[in-house]
Amino acid sequence: MWRHLVGPEGSKAPFYVRNAADFFDIRLEADAVVEFPQVPGRDLFFHVFSGSVVADGLKFDEREQGLLLSGATLTIRAKSSSVVVAFLVDPHAPVVRRGTVGDHRKIPPPIVIRAIKGWKRLQRLWRHWAN
Repeated sequence: MWRHLVGPEGSKAPFYVRNAADFFDIRLEADAVVEFPQVPGRDLFFHVFSGSVVADGLKFDEREQGLLLSGATLTIRAKSSSVVVAFLVDPHAPVVRRGTVGDHRKIPPPIVIRAIKGWKRLQRLWRHWAN
């Protein structure tokens, strides 16, 4: 059974993103047959992390991926024990330039963090040299 790990804010997934995207994973035993998850209006991108599967008559081995640009049902069959992930994305969603975490006012920008780390490194060197 597919685990729904990440989804848009307000979805039933345990983690969310501020985007029209869903992320699923599944562990399959050899010869298991399942349908990919579907969300109306979303394209499917999948990646085989381990093992080997057949989807729409095509074999996908470890580190290979596939793309289905329609809402059609797609079934996969595991040729061996496999771990597969699936992304369902809205190809017409607007581009979002703000992240979930990185733009939060309590988190300083990367340049400030690098400066603080550099300052702390200099302090350690100074203490080492002074002793």
